[in-house]
Amino acid sequence: STAFLGENSAGYILPPVQNLIIDEAHQLQLVAERQLSQIISQKALDRILRGLWQRGKWNDIIADLAKLPQADVAKERLIQLQQLAAEAKAAATEFFQQSNDILFVARQGHQKQVRILEQRSSEEWEKIENSLSNFIVILRQLQQLLLNLTADFQELEDPFFSIDMIGSYKIVENQLKEYVQAAQNIIDNALPNDLECVIWLEKNKPYELPSWVICPLE
Repeated sequence: STAFLGENSAGYILPPVQNLIIDEAHQLQLVAERQLSQIISQKALDRILRGLWQRGKWNDIIADLAKLPQADVAKERLIQLQQLAAEAKAAATEFFQQSNDILFVARQGHQKQVRILEQRSSEEWEKIENSLSNFIVILRQLQQLLLNLTADFQELEDPFFSIDMIGSYKIVENQLKEYVQAAQNIIDNALPNDLECVIWLEKNKPYELPSWVICPLE
């Protein structure tokens, strides 16, 4: 990357270059596609939800919260959060399993990915859309609960909850926001700013559930 800084740049390390050789250049299109795409998968959701308890085990966090004065509301919300996270995982499993069934039929066991545009008028797509809509509703409820919890934590005079937990949950809430936006784009068949896009399902390993990829055409 320093090759583009130029001779007079403060961060100059490499000498001036006239030709740039890129190893694995045949992967450039794929890499660019991935950088510009939105992707949702079961793995990505699991990774986001792990952030809810990365600062400790659920029961330990709830027990610590119970010791604090005026923490009853936050404690109840934290229990709701645990339940809602479980619901989100169950909804995700249903959605991605249905996606896997469509992918298996569409690709007839050969292709690694299938573009989903031709599936839009099918009964299978209607099931997928209903399942995804339910999934999105639960994720949005989870987002709102996280916002309420961080507000509750701000009122507690405890550095663990007012600083550490708020920081963790804000990260998770932002990640959920991006995930929900990508999921909504599958239903809308459009990216923000009205960019046209193509949507497909793909899986790289037979035992994995597929990912949804939303890639702009421009």
